[in-house]
Amino acid sequence: MIDAVLGGDAIAVRRALAAGADPNTVIEAGETALMRAVSAERGSDMVRMLLARGARVDQADDVGRTALHHAACAAGRLDVVQALLAHGAQVDARASGGDTPLDFALRISHDLSLIDLLRARMGAKAAPAGRALAVAAIHGDHARAWKLIAEGVDVAALTEALRGAAQIGDVVLARGLIDAGALPGGDERGEPPLHRAAWHGRAAAARLLLDAGADLNAQARSHGLTPLQVAVRTGHAEPAAIVETVRLLLDAGADALILDRDGCWPRATARSLGRGALVAILPAAADERPIDASADGVAKLVLGSAGDLEASFRPNDVVLPFAVAGGYSRDYVWGHDCDAGNALGRHREDFERANAAWAFPIMEAMRDGPWPAYAEVEAAYRVRHGREPQVRRFGPWPA
Repeated sequence: MIDAVLGGDAIAVRRALAAGADPNTVIEAGETALMRAVSAERGSDMVRMLLARGARVDQADDVGRTALHHAACAAGRLDVVQALLAHGAQVDARASGGDTPLDFALRISHDLSLIDLLRARMGAKAAPAGRALAVAAIHGDHARAWKLIAEGVDVAALTEALRGAAQIGDVVLARGLIDAGALPGGDERGEPPLHRAAWHGRAAAARLLLDAGADLNAQARSHGLTPLQVAVRTGHAEPAAIVETVRLLLDAGADALILDRDGCWPRATARSLGRGALVAILPAAADERPIDASADGVAKLVLGSAGDLEASFRPNDVVLPFAVAGGYSRDYVWGHDCDAGNALGRHREDFERANAAWAFPIMEAMRDGPWPAYAEVEAAYRVRHGREPQVRRFGPWPA
């Protein structure tokens, strides 16, 4: 019978039960045939057969989950849940971690009809309405959202729901949540709603949040990025939506020269991701513009206030002069991989060998020049070290 349940073969299950198979057969980790049946194809048929043959509805697996817990984890299993409840399943049963089936539905399946049923059955024992509100918001279910708000929810719950509305770009719901007391700038519990809108390319929602007072340049506690940095990085929206969102943020005055956690500006990040449409509209940072390519200019970069070239890689400190001395292009250091240390680290062995002999590898200049000619870099090296460099030429980095 186990194979029949796992394969979702209701006819074979019926035959096995008729032949005397135990409806309480344990498959593994304490999970019974009934627990596996609740999420299988034609699960409702098998569940009814097993229950009719005496399957124990509230038997728990090794971590305390009952069949109702398992059913609550899968969306579209309302009929299965109804059958389990009709056979006396305990709606407030708790797994070893203290979670009820409703907790599982709120966190895992997000099945709104199932959540409604379990909340109604649990009554006063049900989780606060705020958790269900967050699920309703992420699904754009206005009717359920307003009903739950009417039950009474706190500001934290309203703000969490606002994150969901911002994520799906539901401006009407977002406006209603703000009117009800949600915080446009978010709270300490999670990512600001504006960041969520930016990550999903929801320009209209972002505009609403800005109009409501959201901080345009706020850096999220969880990852330290601004809304603009999030929008440039995202892969969760169509390119046109990303461009629209970035334009909106720039037009609103977003600071495009704030370094992210990898020491990069938004334009460098966009270039590293191959997003030319964003590179075209994002302002270049001062250190991305052409430099003094003369021998004196290079020497100043290498020998100036940057410090020892062997020091740790840090943006605006050692990376740029180190790269100049090594012949690495500015485009590569600031744009290829965003993380300057990792970028140079791609040729770590070459650098280590070169450093051991006090000779820096030199490669041809790439895009976003002008960059020093080999002779000028070599001149700067002579000033720095008082000896001839061992020139090692590399081909250009791939575009």
